[in-house]
Amino acid sequence: NPESDDPTCATPRRYWLGRFRRVEPLRCDSSFQRRTFASLDEGVCELVRMGIEKGRSARPELKVGICGEHGGDPKSVHFCHDVGMDYVSCSPFRVPIARLSAAQAVLK
Repeated sequence: NPESDDPTCATPRRYWLGRFRRVEPLRCDSSFQRRTFASLDEGVCELVRMGIEKGRSARPELKVGICGEHGGDPKSVHFCHDVGMDYVSCSPFRVPIARLSAAQAVLK
């Protein structure tokens, strides 16, 4: 079956959402070290850094944070601390990891 020819992959290579929209799931091969939607990549980090710098140059009291699965990823939490974000928010089951990562980022 060409839709799911990788036996280690839990999802097919593509599936249909609604009537007309085809959605490509995350790749299942080992070329990705991190899950795309759970960890910030370098390009996104640079955009976030630029946004914070420009936003705070116009309004120094600007509160900046991140929410979602990125808020519970240790590398993303360290990045958020490094760029001076005010808070991170994540799903409840990731809170212990986020709190530990935040403490480590402060001590680093």
